[in-house]
Amino acid sequence: ARAELAAQLRAFGDAACAIPVPDFCNNPDCVTARGQSEAELVLGRSCMCGGCRVARYCGRACQRAVWAQHKPACKAQRLRQQQVVGAD
Repeated sequence: ARAELAAQLRAFGDAACAIPVPDFCNNPDCVTARGQSEAELVLGRSCMCGGCRVARYCGRACQRAVWAQHKPACKAQRLRQQQVVGAD
């Protein structure tokens, strides 16, 4: 039962890291942002995903670390943005 719960929690964590969260480092394993807000850590100059321009990271290392998980959400966000622009 514990192993199953652990697997479910890890799967949830993997899915959650694919969802862009604009106010925090989007790397769920980030340890630098746990004590301070991202804005305090990077003085408002966070790394932003160049594709979707929604997901933010406290630094390049965090951005690279979760790219594989973020990529599907990034692509979906870009498609939504293109649809909105095309609808105008």
